[in-house]
Amino acid sequence: MTTIHYQERRGQLQTYFDRTAVDAWARLTSTAPVSRIRATVRAGRDRMRNTLLGYLPANLTARTLLDAGCGTGALLAQLKQNGFKLRGLEYSDAGIASCRERGLHVEKFDLESEEAIEGSWDLTVSFEVAEHLPESMADNYVRVITQFSPVVIMSAATVGQGGKDHVNEQPHEYWIAKMRRRSFDYDEETSHQVRAEWAENGVAPWYVNNAMIFRRRMAHGVDCGVSRV
Repeated sequence: MTTIHYQERRGQLQTYFDRTAVDAWARLTSTAPVSRIRATVRAGRDRMRNTLLGYLPANLTARTLLDAGCGTGALLAQLKQNGFKLRGLEYSDAGIASCRERGLHVEKFDLESEEAIEGSWDLTVSFEVAEHLPESMADNYVRVITQFSPVVIMSAATVGQGGKDHVNEQPHEYWIAKMRRRSFDYDEETSHQVRAEWAENGVAPWYVNNAMIFRRRMAHGVDCGVSRV
C-alpha cells in the first residue's frame, strides 16, 4: 500500500512530529509558562481530558484503552492514574521517548505497514491525527483504528478548519463512510451528547466540533460493542 506520495510525505511528517508538534505539546502538557493563546489551548485540552475521564467510568465498562497517535502521552498518563490498562501507538520517535519517560507502553505507529497489531482493548481513541496524513493513507488509517476495539472515538479536522501541517481536512461524512465500510456505525446521538458536554466544560472547539463515536456493527443479533458510551 506504500505510495510515492506517502514516501515523499514521510520526511515532512517526521520533522513535524519530532521537532514541532512534540515540542509544542510538551510545553502545553507541562506546567511551564506559555503564551495566552497556548494557555487557552492547554486549558481546553485539560478540560477535554478531564471530561473524558469523568465520562468513561460512569458510562462505559471500558477499563482498557488504545490511543492511536498518542503524541507525548498526556491522555494516557492521566488514564493510567485512573487504573486503565493502556497502550499507545505513535509515529514520532520524540513522542515515543516522551511517553516512555512517563512509564507508558507505546509502540511505533507506521501506516506504511499493513501488519496486524496483536491485542484487543475495550476502547480505541484517536484525536486530531487523520488530517496530518495524506489522503492516500486514509483507508489504512481507518483499518488500523478499527482492528482493536468494539468502540472507537475519533476526531479529525474538517474542511477549512486550518492548522499546522493539515493535508487531509474532510467533512465528518467522509470518515463516517470509511468507518461504515469497516463495519463500524456512527453513534450520532452519543457523539452529540459528548460534544455538548465538552462544549459546556470549555473544551477546545476543534474537539467539540469533531468528536465522533463509532460502534462495531452487530452480527447475527449479538452486540459486538460494549453496552454504553
